[in-house]
Amino acid sequence: MRSPGRWLNIGQLTGQQERMADLIKISDCSDLQLGSVVFVHGLGGDARGTWQHSKAADAFWPQWLADDVPGLGAYSMQYAASASRWRGTAMHLQDRSVNVFERLILEPGLKEGPVAFVCHSLGGLVVKQVLRHASDKTPTRDEARQFLDRVTKVIFFATPHVGSSLATLTDRLRIFFRPSAATSSMVRNDANLRALNGWYRDWSHGLGIDHLVFFETQSYLWPIVKALLPFLVVDPASGDPGLLDVPVIGLDGDHFTICKPVKRGALAYLKVLDFLKRERPGRTSQNKAQLVRIEGRQINDSANLKELLAIARSGGIFARAEQQGFTEQAVRAIVERAGGIGVAGDDLLSWLDVWIEEAQREFSKRTDEGEDFEGVRREAQKRFKAGRLSDASSAFMEALASEEREEAGRQEERKHRRLRLLEEAIAYDELAFDGDAAAQKLRRVAAINGLKTSDEIGEFLFEKAGEFWERGKAKGINAALLVAISAYRAALEELTRERVPLQWATTQNNLGNALWTLGGREGGTARLEEAVQAFRAALEEWTRERVPLDWATTQNNLGNALQTLGGRASDTARLEEAVQAYRAALEECTRKRVPLDWAATQNNLGNALATLGGRESGTARLEEAVQAYRAALEEWTRKRVPLQWAMTQNNLGNALQTLGGRASGTARLEEAVQAYRAALEEWTRKRVPLQWAMTQNNLGNALQTLGGRASGTARLEEAVQAYRAALEEWTRKRVPLQWAMTQNNLGAALWTLGERESGTARLEEAVQAYRTALEERTRERVPLDWAATQNNLGAALGTLGERESGTARLEEAVQAYR
Repeated sequence: MRSPGRWLNIGQLTGQQERMADLIKISDCSDLQLGSVVFVHGLGGDARGTWQHSKAADAFWPQWLADDVPGLGAYSMQYAASASRWRGTAMHLQDRSVNVFERLILEPGLKEGPVAFVCHSLGGLVVKQVLRHASDKTPTRDEARQFLDRVTKVIFFATPHVGSSLATLTDRLRIFFRPSAATSSMVRNDANLRALNGWYRDWSHGLGIDHLVFFETQSYLWPIVKALLPFLVVDPASGDPGLLDVPVIGLDGDHFTICKPVKRGALAYLKVLDFLKRERPGRTSQNKAQLVRIEGRQINDSANLKELLAIARSGGIFARAEQQGFTEQAVRAIVERAGGIGVAGDDLLSWLDVWIEEAQREFSKRTDEGEDFEGVRREAQKRFKAGRLSDASSAFMEALASEEREEAGRQEERKHRRLRLLEEAIAYDELAFDGDAAAQKLRRVAAINGLKTSDEIGEFLFEKAGEFWERGKAKGINAALLVAISAYRAALEELTRERVPLQWATTQNNLGNALWTLGGREGGTARLEEAVQAFRAALEEWTRERVPLDWATTQNNLGNALQTLGGRASDTARLEEAVQAYRAALEECTRKRVPLDWAATQNNLGNALATLGGRESGTARLEEAVQAYRAALEEWTRKRVPLQWAMTQNNLGNALQTLGGRASGTARLEEAVQAYRAALEEWTRKRVPLQWAMTQNNLGNALQTLGGRASGTARLEEAVQAYRAALEEWTRKRVPLQWAMTQNNLGAALWTLGERESGTARLEEAVQAYRTALEERTRERVPLDWAATQNNLGAALGTLGERESGTARLEEAVQAYR
């Protein structure tokens, strides 16, 4: 039995687990004056590829810095940053910043000395958000404050401070491009980005952080779009963070080459090298003046402050405050704040008297909110009296955050429960073979998850359909395929041809795949005819001129469905159509362009040719099939794609076996046995049980033919063993027609063995196997196979009858032949 193969189609998704951000160490810091530099890549980048102009070992310019600046520590950040969910995952900007921050503060080499950042694109936004997150955590986390104290320099390469044109475009075309959470964070003029940039300007200016800013000057030719579409991913306006007295430097390069200097003499490298080597006083040593920022105003810890403190002390404020439990530090902080907002010395005592009275009134209040609430108030008073004025209200805010987290947790728990109930309901619909009911419940799942637009709902149904299809395909669960088919059809109600023609075509293509998979396991042809219809619908939008590779994909898949149909028909029309479809696919799906897809189509072409060859008296089609399979194996190697390699070995074995059956020698049959056994090295029972069973059946066929040409019984015994192995996975319940076929084949091997033995035990077993096969190989369902098995049963009964004295077996044989 032949098994048509498939390549990965658009929409046949693979999962990628979200990973914790990681740091790759390039060099250790041995000079605490220089400190360390951390490289942070952008969207679609990685810790190495973003920073090298070629794959040569010496093209990685962070290593140049480590070599040219002895004592400088260098690191490169690695985190998942896929631009599209077709290709992987990426966290939202805020989530990623927390992830990166937690990794940075864990790195021993970054706990001392100044820290500089070199950022490309999204990496700059990540770093700014990291610094904002750290700033928010300084009241409660010492490591956050210590980390910020060490950050001194930031370099931006083409960072979209107010968003990117690319992100905006993919967001508008999100149903096709499926932008990741990171891409969606970068939409042009996004309010969150504007707020982040405004905060960063004020914050970095107040701390005196040094900056170096570059922007791209060359357009990027987007290869995803078939027509040439040049544009600046980050234009100069967005690439300028608006920092005071910081020039923005244009570089010769597009968005992705701007951060890849090709030599040490390149402007970008020389500027970064000079910037990192440039000495500057640390923030903590600037005139040794501690600046206290109060609502945007500043006062120096100098004569004015000393005068105010002296007035407060001589007026008894320190003593009165101490009686109320306030420390001297608290009073000093209040005096500093009073001076910071312009309170003169003559008014200071009255201000502070009112402050003490208000503090007493606030602290003496009683509430009925319970012990937890009072505990928070006591903590706030403790902080305030100790002089941690700004930190006092944080006690309430921390409690509020805790309440909000608990409430969010309760809401999430309720949502989770509703989703679990639906999940179980869908599982029961699947068990009941009610795909339409399951699809309706999937719509409710989408609603609970907040999906409202047709694009969002359609994309959700599309993805869920893919999950059911993958499970049904890989594990032989036909009910899951029914759910997949219904979910794809529900998706087509949202992803209409008029609105999103290319995504509509994608969904039609994948619907065809699900129908074909299920149709291949059923005895009729209705599902297969529907699959052909779906593939031909997809080709109405996936045209060769518009999307040549997608067109080729669908031609390949159409060939698969036509080939399966042709295998069940008495004529060869469908098989000829399949060959035509595969050869059309190969016109665009060339070996040079897409070698693995080319190999897949060669394999499938071989299948169709082998089936045609099996119905013809000559060997020309079979020789073409062998040639196609061997071509496929040139790219589908065991090392590269082990499962596809095994499939092609199995199919090659089928063609060789048919050729061997028409030749007088055994050479082709021995080659077939060799191919099947090679396939079983990768198609193991544990890994792919149904394919393993199929190959065991095919191996049994080759061994049986060889055994028929040999005088002994060794090959026939091996054949029986292979068939019985196949039946362990090819069960009647799981794949009834394949089970029946293997029972028929087992019967044939047992019959041949029985003919060579003097007893009747093997012949009785053969009769039993044939009759078992006929329970599924019915005349109505598969008339040709039914007739073949009836013929085999007659032969076995006839042989038994010749060895028995009565005529009962012979009568049964005549009945079977008729």
